[in-house]
Amino acid sequence: MRSRRSTDVDRLPYEVYILAAMAVIAALGFGILAPAIPLLAKEFGEGKVIAALAFSCFALARFCSAFSYGRLVGVFGERSIVVLGLVIQSVAMTAAAFAPNFEFVIAMRTISGLGSAAFTVSSMTMLLRLVPSHKRGRSVGLYQGGFLMGAIGGPAVGGFLTDLSVRLPFVIYGVLAMIAAGVGLTRLPARGDQSPSHPDSDGLGSDGLGSDGLDSDGLDDDDGVHVDDALRAEQGGLAPRRRRTAPSTRSPLRSRAFVAVLALTIATGWSLYGTRASLGPVYVSEQLGHSAAWTGFAFLALSLTQVTVLWRAARLSDTWGRRPTMIIGSMLATVALAILVLPPQSALFIASMMLLGAAAGFSSSSPAAVVGDLTGKSGGKGIALFSMSGDFGSMAGPLISGYLTEAHSYNLAFGVCAATFAVAAIACVAMPETRARQEVLISREAVA
Repeated sequence: MRSRRSTDVDRLPYEVYILAAMAVIAALGFGILAPAIPLLAKEFGEGKVIAALAFSCFALARFCSAFSYGRLVGVFGERSIVVLGLVIQSVAMTAAAFAPNFEFVIAMRTISGLGSAAFTVSSMTMLLRLVPSHKRGRSVGLYQGGFLMGAIGGPAVGGFLTDLSVRLPFVIYGVLAMIAAGVGLTRLPARGDQSPSHPDSDGLGSDGLGSDGLDSDGLDDDDGVHVDDALRAEQGGLAPRRRRTAPSTRSPLRSRAFVAVLALTIATGWSLYGTRASLGPVYVSEQLGHSAAWTGFAFLALSLTQVTVLWRAARLSDTWGRRPTMIIGSMLATVALAILVLPPQSALFIASMMLLGAAAGFSSSSPAAVVGDLTGKSGGKGIALFSMSGDFGSMAGPLISGYLTEAHSYNLAFGVCAATFAVAAIACVAMPETRARQEVLISREAVA
């Protein structure tokens, strides 16, 4: 049985669950469009590259606006920007349902991307501000898991909706985004009321800073952590003693850990959000000879695998470390995409989707947790760059994969996707661990 202290340490602020629920709703709508957009482009007589523009323009809009929203959050507060972003997405996608041509769909997707960036940057800023460092992996895992679950599970629903009407998913997306906006407006803390819903039992502030104001992660110029080599827990369950050093003048965003985060996030955007969504439905139709509903089933297998792996992997990020979970995630994704280079078979495609789900489970929480470890409370620039790296992958992936498919083959396109994750795996192996070692005993007690 868990002690009272263990339960208190393990408990997350209720705002984390609200943000995760909003992420599920918003991303479910996003994922619903995955089977619909390529087929709507085909209905308008457009090719694969033009269809990919609907995905790439969405990512381009996010990429170009992320820093601007970082500044707006400081002026208007996180909640206002969260709601604004969701309302923009709702209006744009509802309008896209009545598009007279595919150019109008691309325009509305671009506007929706502006709203998506507003939601992502502001919600992640709020999350990292409210959560202490020893809960960061689980909290980010819950939030990122909600987003990934919606984005990846959405196509399972979207496949069935697309069989009814290729425009219906756009309407559903608009409704879901508006519901999420209502949840944010009524349940998230207003500006100036941004403290966690309960105090932290470890004595750290909501930003993971100790009472002396130093970042609990204390990174040095070698990307290491300044802590005593021998961690000792004092009697009474107090936090272990630790050695304090002056903060490094080197920007944490120049560390090998942050490079690994960027590499893994680009690969994830390139393959999971970009190429999978833009090429997956067409690959299933042309190479495997199955319907959109079958595509939804395959993506559902991915989602269910991710759900099975996600929460345990997020806990491991807090107890075992960010680095090993990122290595496992990137390597699993490399193998999953390499399978698609083989001659097309339905069983291999399902196996690949399940491996991708496991990869998403291992890699969905740790990259954002690393950003929080490196930047602490003042994470605006790091969060923006983190978001932009995923958008870059989502923008470049569909275009390059679409071109490689039309000019060469699906095999080459999927091979390049596997290569992006292989590069990310190498970067993850070379990175240092960023989880503060002085939090290990607290985190392990929480999951005991």
